[in-house]
Amino acid sequence: MRYYQKSLKATVLIDSVAAGNLKNEWGLSFFLEYNDKTLLLDTGCSQKFLQNAQILALDMEKVDAGILSHAHYDHADGLKYFFAANKNAPFYLSQNCGENCYSSRRFRQRYIGIKKGTLQQFAGRLRFVTAPKEIFPGVTIIPHVPQTENEKTEKYFVKSPGKMPKGTPLILQGKNCWAKDDFSHEQSLVIKTGQGLVIFSSCSHAGILQIVNRVQAHFGGEHIFAFAGGLHLFRKNAAQIEKIAKQIAALPIDYFYTGHCTGDAAFNQLKKELGPRLFKLYPGEIMLF
Repeated sequence: MRYYQKSLKATVLIDSVAAGNLKNEWGLSFFLEYNDKTLLLDTGCSQKFLQNAQILALDMEKVDAGILSHAHYDHADGLKYFFAANKNAPFYLSQNCGENCYSSRRFRQRYIGIKKGTLQQFAGRLRFVTAPKEIFPGVTIIPHVPQTENEKTEKYFVKSPGKMPKGTPLILQGKNCWAKDDFSHEQSLVIKTGQGLVIFSSCSHAGILQIVNRVQAHFGGEHIFAFAGGLHLFRKNAAQIEKIAKQIAALPIDYFYTGHCTGDAAFNQLKKELGPRLFKLYPGEIMLF
């Protein structure tokens, strides 16, 4: 067994809440320093992550690799600014990432995917992940591709491109059809530390329980020390939030750091269940593991 005794330093570059003189926006970005490697997880939806990095004296040129959590604009639209600031680092994304994510809430279609043309423009810098992949010693990407029948999400196909699937707000555009988004384009980043595994899952669209189960299965039940990222609970009702909060509290994880799409109501309920195990993300926050 390999042991990783050096600490992981994680700095929040962008989150949805304001903090001091740092910029905020609807998005998320982490700057991760681990052993002799520097990583960037997500870029938010503008160049604000880069501006905050400059304020915090974090050098984007030193980033060895980037990771995209999933194919939504609020995590991917800062990519072009990263590629302008860093000329060499590859960016890892799921093989299922495309420029095809839409929202269909309240009878209104809205594109919420990676900015059109990005994947072609920066093809030389992109690395597509097809299965769990250790990109550096102790640094592993875990795709959220449904692996069992119970994890697969039902898809609704409509032949006419002018119509939307019913009963789902997030959809994917295919050739002459629409499909319910099963978030097979989502992936988590898992880093080994001396205290245990640390999971970074920016939006957890697949559901935190499924994500944790997949990480445990891949790592043979190794202890998970911390979970950091959004939980996408901001649109859930009180009953749904209470149920999920109790499930999260029962997970064998020491600490949780959450923000962005979790929402204030969900955070408050989680605080009731988790107490001192829960912390809120904000731009400029530093987490040491």
